Amino acid sequence: AEYDIELEFAEPVPREAFYAAVDEILNGGEIIVSKKTKGGIKDVDIRPMLLGLSVSEFGGRTAKLRLRGKLTAEGGLSPELLLGAFYKKLGTSANSSVNRRNIEMDWTVIA
Repeated sequence: AEYDIELEFAEPVPREAFYAAVDEILNGGEIIVSKKTKGGIKDVDIRPMLLGLSVSEFGGRTAKLRLRGKLTAEGGLSPELLLGAFYKKLGTSANSSVNRRNIEMDWTVIA
């Protein structure tokens, strides 16, 4: 699935810090997040679900991102969970708007 994400920060974010957080999400190790499951809350690594993250616009208090994540029969990448990990690396949060652009289902795991 592919998403357009718009972020609005309460205070300006330094360009270097913003791009460093994006780079760490893309090129760092595991991205461990707490995910709500049927059995309760579980820590999971969402790195294998991330296909791409790019910055289409950055203005200090606002930014636009394009997110690509896997979508399989077992589930898909949650933009909200990824944003939570991103905000943690950035050291601040933002008001966000997430719009799904398209869905490309990976059926190979079913075959």
